[in-house]
Amino acid sequence: FFLAGESLGGGLALAAGLRWQQVPKTSQGWLPKWRGNVLLAPLISGGKRPAAPVLFVLRYVVAPLVPKMQVPEAVEPLADKRAMWAEEEHWDQSVVDTWGQPDGISWGTNNMRFGTGVGMLDFTHKLGQAAPGATFPMLILHDPADEIVAFGPSEAMETEDHPERQLVRLVGARHDVVSNQPEKVRVLITEWMDKRVKG
Repeated sequence: FFLAGESLGGGLALAAGLRWQQVPKTSQGWLPKWRGNVLLAPLISGGKRPAAPVLFVLRYVVAPLVPKMQVPEAVEPLADKRAMWAEEEHWDQSVVDTWGQPDGISWGTNNMRFGTGVGMLDFTHKLGQAAPGATFPMLILHDPADEIVAFGPSEAMETEDHPERQLVRLVGARHDVVSNQPEKVRVLITEWMDKRVKG
């Protein structure tokens, strides 16, 4: 089996892989059947962390006092629908599908909460430090011009020391690579998985 994730889900898939690669291959159960991970525009590192005083205020003043208050749109990069999707049809859907609504899934209208933001800063900081230690097979699909999640950490995963890490630069895919280039993404993932299953 394979594990896949997009954006924060890609970061979580990387974190799971880092843990699973430490389990002996001779273990019982499902883990020996794991063949690798697919990371789509993965959030590997939060990039430059806020200055220490800003992080202190966020962690010990803002988040405890108003943990459920949403981060203002001026600070939240996900507010820009053009950075996510190439077609206006998707922009309209992101307004209709909102978190908290029946069957709703979207970053489109609900920004992250301050408490969640501090947790993500911590998670991505630790993940960014651990990521170079990944030794398992992975396919990373990412647009170098992604304005939501930095491309640099994905690019750093592609090294000669680890040929099992494959990075494909999906130019023009923006952040939501699956919605913007579905056929290309499907073919790339299918071919990569087939090589690992069929040998």
